[in-house]
Amino acid sequence: MEEIVSSDTLRKNRVPPGQRLVDSLPVLDYKGTPNIDLEKWAFNIKGLVPEEISLSYKETMNLPKTKVYFDIHCVTTWSKLDTTWEGISSRTFTKLANPDSTAKFVLIHSIDGYTTN
Repeated sequence: MEEIVSSDTLRKNRVPPGQRLVDSLPVLDYKGTPNIDLEKWAFNIKGLVPEEISLSYKETMNLPKTKVYFDIHCVTTWSKLDTTWEGISSRTFTKLANPDSTAKFVLIHSIDGYTTN
């Protein structure tokens, strides 16, 4: 006889040990939501690239978008299953920048001073 597994059990099996399941995404920010003048905002790419790139907000938003579906497991111990995100893929920026083959890392700087790799 085939075993019937509940959807709750299937969901719990997707949550790693030590994580807790959440129904909504926690709001995490560095210094609050900054006020941004989109006419002056730019997405800049520099470093081990043949030529530095600076895209306006409008140019950035005109890049191709990708939609992805996945589970999020945060280092702060929460998990959110079945999320949908749409935006510009890092592959799009990599293709645009054409980085040197020796480039191994990316450092991202936000408008409010936060950095992450």
